[in-house]
Amino acid sequence: AEADGSMMERDRLAASPPVGFAEGGFTEIGPANAPIIYGKAGAILHMVRCFIGNERFSAGVQRFLEAKSFKSATTDEFLALFGEGAGGEIADVLERWIRTPGFPVVSVTRNSSTLELTQSRFLLGDKKDTAKRPIPLTVQFLDVDGSFSTKSLLFDGSEMSLEAPEHAAFKINAEQAGLYRVAYDKTSFANLTDTYSQWGVSDRTGIISDYNARHFQGTVSLEEVHE
Repeated sequence: AEADGSMMERDRLAASPPVGFAEGGFTEIGPANAPIIYGKAGAILHMVRCFIGNERFSAGVQRFLEAKSFKSATTDEFLALFGEGAGGEIADVLERWIRTPGFPVVSVTRNSSTLELTQSRFLLGDKKDTAKRPIPLTVQFLDVDGSFSTKSLLFDGSEMSLEAPEHAAFKINAEQAGLYRVAYDKTSFANLTDTYSQWGVSDRTGIISDYNARHFQGTVSLEEVHE
């Protein structure tokens, strides 16, 4: 299911804080940042669990609990211990999401059997942020025969290309497990709306939610849905 809406509304502002602070730093938690400190932290963990699977995720949590049962722990200690159980590369993904404010939007343009992807921070207004996050990307394809297939990969960089079945509709962020928005080119979005009833509830909700968020941002108009 999609991350908490109030958290994403706060986190789309340029001044939003990161989830974690440098060791020794502190902040007062109040209504302005509580959705990010608590809600975003949970959303990041949920995204990582869906990406690596319950077994690896549970191994990371178990390693942490074994070492820190009934004890306090710093963020760095959690990341190190979680990485020992789940894999060091996943701990690096977690750390970069925890330390970096905001969340990304993945923009996609289809070119025949290739999807061209770019990422940037999702922000209101005309502000820009070049920070990149390692995005646990899940892409679902809906073939003409009604069958589904999924690709999962880590999108770590400014842009990338992904092979896709030529005649299949596709949706990025399967079941809205990831903490990011998606911006489709017009043809790809039209294919999504044409096959809307065939997607699951979470995915149908995500299609609407992503579009509404971009409409509020001012990058698309509601009239485009009806074109």
